[in-house]
Amino acid sequence: MTAFFNADCGPAQFGKPVIATKSISGDKRDGVVIDLARRRFTVILVGVGGQGVLTAADILGRAAHAAGLPVMVGQLHGMTQRGGAVECSVLVGRGSSSHIGLGSADVLVAFEPIEAERAIPYLGPHTRTLINRGQIVPFETTRAKGSYPQLDDILQTVQAVSPFVSTIDGPAVTREVGVPRTLNVVMLGAAFGLGLLPLPEESLWHAISFRLPPRFLTANRKAFDLGRQSGFSAPNQSDMAVTFSHGAQRRGDQ
Repeated sequence: MTAFFNADCGPAQFGKPVIATKSISGDKRDGVVIDLARRRFTVILVGVGGQGVLTAADILGRAAHAAGLPVMVGQLHGMTQRGGAVECSVLVGRGSSSHIGLGSADVLVAFEPIEAERAIPYLGPHTRTLINRGQIVPFETTRAKGSYPQLDDILQTVQAVSPFVSTIDGPAVTREVGVPRTLNVVMLGAAFGLGLLPLPEESLWHAISFRLPPRFLTANRKAFDLGRQSGFSAPNQSDMAVTFSHGAQRRGDQ
Protein backbone atom coordinates (compact mmCIF):
# COMPACT_ATOMS: atom_id res chain seq x y z
CA MET A 1 0.00 0.00 0.00
CA THR A 2 1.38 3.36 -0.99
CA ALA A 3 -0.54 6.61 -0.79
CA PHE A 4 0.50 9.78 -2.58
CA PHE A 5 -0.67 13.23 -1.51
CA ASN A 6 -0.21 15.33 -4.63
CA ALA A 7 -3.13 17.76 -4.62
CA ASP A 8 -2.19 21.41 -4.95
CA CYS A 9 -1.91 23.20 -1.61
CA GLY A 10 -0.84 26.57 -0.40
CA PRO A 11 2.66 27.28 0.89
CA ALA A 12 4.00 25.32 3.80
CA GLN A 13 3.78 26.92 7.21
CA PHE A 14 6.47 25.93 9.66
CA GLY A 15 5.72 26.46 13.33
CA LYS A 16 8.46 26.99 15.87
CA PRO A 17 9.66 23.49 16.77
CA VAL A 18 9.27 22.18 20.27
CA ILE A 19 12.59 20.70 21.34
CA ALA A 20 12.60 18.56 24.43
CA THR A 21 13.78 15.03 24.97
CA LYS A 22 14.76 12.22 27.26
CA SER A 23 18.02 10.61 26.24
CA ILE A 24 18.75 7.24 27.81
CA SER A 25 22.47 7.83 27.38
CA GLY A 26 22.25 11.20 29.09
CA ASP A 27 24.58 12.72 26.48
CA LYS A 28 23.97 16.34 25.50
CA ARG A 29 23.65 16.70 21.75
CA ASP A 30 22.25 19.25 19.38
CA GLY A 31 19.22 18.52 17.25
CA VAL A 32 19.40 17.84 13.53
CA VAL A 33 18.39 20.07 10.61
CA ILE A 34 17.14 18.37 7.45
CA ASP A 35 17.21 20.22 4.14
CA LEU A 36 14.28 18.86 2.14
CA ALA A 37 15.77 20.44 -0.98
CA ARG A 38 18.52 17.83 -0.75
CA ARG A 39 16.88 14.73 0.68
CA ARG A 40 13.69 13.31 2.12
CA PHE A 41 12.72 13.05 5.77
CA THR A 42 11.99 9.42 6.67
CA VAL A 43 9.72 8.32 9.52
CA ILE A 44 9.21 4.62 10.31
CA LEU A 45 6.25 3.56 12.47
CA VAL A 46 6.15 0.03 13.86
CA GLY A 47 3.85 -1.90 16.17
CA VAL A 48 1.31 -4.69 16.07
CA GLY A 49 -2.12 -4.93 14.50
CA GLY A 50 -4.78 -3.24 16.59
CA GLN A 51 -2.54 -0.44 17.88
CA GLY A 52 -3.45 2.02 15.13
CA VAL A 53 -0.06 2.13 13.40
CA LEU A 54 -1.54 2.41 9.89
CA THR A 55 -3.87 5.17 11.01
CA ALA A 56 -0.99 7.07 12.62
CA ALA A 57 1.01 6.87 9.39
CA ASP A 58 -1.98 8.13 7.40
CA ILE A 59 -2.42 11.03 9.85
CA LEU A 60 1.24 12.01 9.47
CA GLY A 61 0.94 11.91 5.70
CA ARG A 62 -2.15 14.11 5.75
CA ALA A 63 -0.48 16.54 8.16
CA ALA A 64 2.56 16.90 5.93
CA HIS A 65 0.27 17.40 2.93
CA ALA A 66 -1.70 20.07 4.81
CA ALA A 67 1.62 21.82 5.53
CA GLY A 68 2.28 22.00 1.79
CA LEU A 69 4.91 19.27 1.64
CA PRO A 70 5.14 16.39 -0.86
CA VAL A 71 4.72 13.11 1.02
CA MET A 72 4.47 9.38 0.40
CA VAL A 73 2.93 6.93 2.88
CA GLY A 74 3.40 3.20 2.60
CA GLN A 75 3.16 -0.11 4.45
CA LEU A 76 6.54 -1.81 4.49
CA HIS A 77 5.65 -5.10 6.11
CA GLY A 78 3.07 -6.89 8.16
CA MET A 79 -0.61 -7.64 8.37
CA THR A 80 -3.18 -5.43 9.99
CA GLN A 81 -5.00 -8.12 11.93
CA ARG A 82 -4.73 -7.85 15.68
CA GLY A 83 -1.39 -9.12 16.94
CA GLY A 84 0.51 -9.13 13.63
CA ALA A 85 3.65 -7.04 13.20
CA VAL A 86 3.12 -3.83 11.20
CA GLU A 87 5.70 -1.47 9.67
CA CYS A 88 4.78 1.76 7.88
CA SER A 89 6.80 4.57 6.35
CA VAL A 90 6.18 8.28 5.85
CA LEU A 91 8.56 9.95 3.39
CA VAL A 92 8.44 13.75 3.36
CA GLY A 93 10.05 15.60 0.46
CA ARG A 94 10.45 15.15 -3.27
CA GLY A 95 10.96 11.67 -4.66
CA SER A 96 9.15 8.87 -6.44
CA SER A 97 10.69 5.81 -4.78
CA SER A 98 9.23 4.22 -1.67
CA HIS A 99 12.48 2.37 -0.93
CA ILE A 100 13.86 2.76 2.60
CA GLY A 101 17.59 2.12 2.76
CA LEU A 102 19.20 0.30 5.67
CA GLY A 103 20.15 2.71 8.42
CA SER A 104 18.37 5.61 6.74
CA ALA A 105 15.42 6.33 9.06
CA ASP A 106 15.41 9.79 10.58
CA VAL A 107 12.73 8.92 13.14
CA LEU A 108 11.38 5.63 14.48
CA VAL A 109 8.08 5.66 16.38
CA ALA A 110 7.66 2.23 17.98
CA PHE A 111 4.31 1.35 19.50
CA GLU A 112 5.78 -1.81 21.06
CA PRO A 113 9.33 -2.52 22.36
CA ILE A 114 10.05 -5.78 20.50
CA GLU A 115 8.92 -4.14 17.26
CA ALA A 116 11.46 -1.38 17.91
CA GLU A 117 14.17 -4.03 18.18
CA ARG A 118 12.99 -5.65 14.95
CA ALA A 119 13.27 -2.27 13.20
CA ILE A 120 17.00 -1.93 14.02
CA PRO A 121 18.07 -2.49 10.37
CA TYR A 122 16.41 0.85 9.53
CA LEU A 123 18.27 2.71 12.29
CA GLY A 124 21.55 4.61 12.18
CA PRO A 125 23.58 6.86 14.47
CA HIS A 126 21.42 9.84 13.48
CA THR A 127 18.02 8.18 14.03
CA ARG A 128 15.71 9.57 16.71
CA THR A 129 13.62 6.84 18.36
CA LEU A 130 10.46 7.00 20.49
CA ILE A 131 9.35 3.72 22.12
CA ASN A 132 6.13 2.91 23.94
CA ARG A 133 7.01 0.91 27.05
CA GLY A 134 3.74 -1.05 26.89
CA GLN A 135 4.46 -4.67 25.99
CA ILE A 136 2.48 -7.13 23.87
CA VAL A 137 3.81 -10.67 24.04
CA PRO A 138 4.12 -12.09 20.50
CA PHE A 139 1.94 -15.08 19.68
CA GLU A 140 4.95 -17.20 18.77
CA THR A 141 6.50 -16.51 22.19
CA THR A 142 3.30 -17.54 23.96
CA ARG A 143 2.96 -20.67 21.83
CA ALA A 144 6.55 -21.67 22.53
CA LYS A 145 6.09 -20.87 26.24
CA GLY A 146 8.96 -18.43 25.98
CA SER A 147 9.55 -15.27 27.96
CA TYR A 148 9.38 -11.64 26.92
CA PRO A 149 12.80 -9.93 26.94
CA GLN A 150 13.58 -7.41 29.66
CA LEU A 151 12.66 -3.88 28.57
CA ASP A 152 16.05 -2.51 29.61
CA ASP A 153 17.76 -5.11 27.42
CA ILE A 154 15.66 -4.06 24.42
CA LEU A 155 16.43 -0.39 25.01
CA GLN A 156 20.14 -1.05 25.31
CA THR A 157 20.10 -3.06 22.08
CA VAL A 158 18.35 -0.23 20.23
CA GLN A 159 20.60 2.40 21.79
CA ALA A 160 23.71 0.53 20.70
CA VAL A 161 22.71 1.39 17.11
CA SER A 162 21.03 4.74 17.69
CA PRO A 163 21.84 6.66 20.89
CA PHE A 164 18.89 9.05 20.60
CA VAL A 165 16.16 7.09 22.40
CA SER A 166 13.15 8.26 24.38
CA THR A 167 10.34 6.22 25.95
CA ILE A 168 6.76 6.83 27.02
CA ASP A 169 4.42 4.82 29.25
CA GLY A 170 1.65 4.60 26.66
CA PRO A 171 -0.71 2.40 28.74
CA ALA A 172 -0.57 4.85 31.66
CA VAL A 173 -1.42 7.77 29.37
CA THR A 174 -4.31 5.98 27.66
CA ARG A 175 -5.68 5.03 31.08
CA GLU A 176 -5.70 8.72 31.95
CA VAL A 177 -7.48 9.47 28.67
CA GLY A 178 -10.01 6.72 29.43
CA VAL A 179 -9.99 5.28 25.89
CA PRO A 180 -7.35 2.57 25.28
CA ARG A 181 -7.52 2.88 21.48
CA THR A 182 -6.10 6.41 21.58
CA LEU A 183 -2.53 5.05 21.82
CA ASN A 184 -1.71 6.09 18.26
CA VAL A 185 -2.66 9.71 18.97
CA VAL A 186 -0.73 9.60 22.27
CA MET A 187 2.35 8.48 20.35
CA LEU A 188 1.94 11.23 17.75
CA GLY A 189 1.54 13.80 20.52
CA ALA A 190 4.66 12.54 22.29
CA ALA A 191 6.66 12.58 19.06
CA PHE A 192 5.53 16.15 18.42
CA GLY A 193 6.35 17.22 21.97
CA LEU A 194 9.83 15.74 21.65
CA GLY A 195 10.42 17.75 18.50
CA LEU A 196 10.52 14.70 16.23
CA LEU A 197 7.77 15.94 13.91
CA PRO A 198 8.67 19.39 12.51
CA LEU A 199 5.13 20.11 11.32
CA PRO A 200 2.65 22.76 12.48
CA GLU A 201 0.50 21.52 15.35
CA GLU A 202 -2.61 22.75 13.56
CA SER A 203 -1.77 20.52 10.58
CA LEU A 204 -1.42 17.48 12.84
CA TRP A 205 -4.67 18.18 14.67
CA HIS A 206 -6.53 18.86 11.41
CA ALA A 207 -5.36 15.46 10.12
CA ILE A 208 -6.40 13.74 13.35
CA SER A 209 -9.82 15.41 13.23
CA PHE A 210 -10.30 14.42 9.59
CA ARG A 211 -9.15 10.82 9.98
CA LEU A 212 -10.81 9.74 13.24
CA PRO A 213 -14.53 9.44 14.16
CA PRO A 214 -16.06 12.71 15.43
CA ARG A 215 -17.43 11.02 18.54
CA PHE A 216 -13.85 10.38 19.71
CA LEU A 217 -12.48 13.87 19.06
CA THR A 218 -12.62 14.94 22.70
CA ALA A 219 -10.75 11.83 23.82
CA ASN A 220 -8.21 12.18 21.02
CA ARG A 221 -7.63 15.85 21.84
CA LYS A 222 -6.85 14.81 25.40
CA ALA A 223 -4.64 11.97 24.14
CA PHE A 224 -2.64 14.29 21.90
CA ASP A 225 -2.24 16.92 24.62
CA LEU A 226 -1.14 14.39 27.25
CA GLY A 227 1.31 12.77 24.82
CA ARG A 228 2.70 16.16 23.81
CA GLN A 229 3.15 17.16 27.44
CA SER A 230 4.93 13.90 28.16
CA GLY A 231 7.43 14.64 25.41
CA PHE A 232 7.70 18.35 26.17
CA SER A 233 8.45 17.78 29.87
CA ALA A 234 11.18 15.18 29.25
CA PRO A 235 14.67 16.13 30.51
CA ASN A 236 17.88 16.78 28.53
CA GLN A 237 16.37 19.19 26.03
CA SER A 238 17.58 19.53 22.43
CA ASP A 239 19.04 16.05 21.96
CA MET A 240 16.39 14.77 19.56
CA ALA A 241 14.76 17.75 17.92
CA VAL A 242 14.35 17.70 14.14
CA THR A 243 13.81 20.84 12.08
CA PHE A 244 13.47 21.50 8.36
CA SER A 245 15.77 24.09 6.87
CA HIS A 246 14.34 27.26 5.36
CA GLY A 247 15.67 26.10 2.01
CA ALA A 248 13.19 23.22 1.86
CA GLN A 249 11.36 22.95 -1.45
CA ARG A 250 7.60 23.15 -1.27
CA ARG A 251 5.18 21.52 -3.61
CA GLY A 252 5.04 23.48 -6.84
CA ASP A 253 8.60 24.88 -6.53
CA GLN A 254 10.90 24.13 -9.44
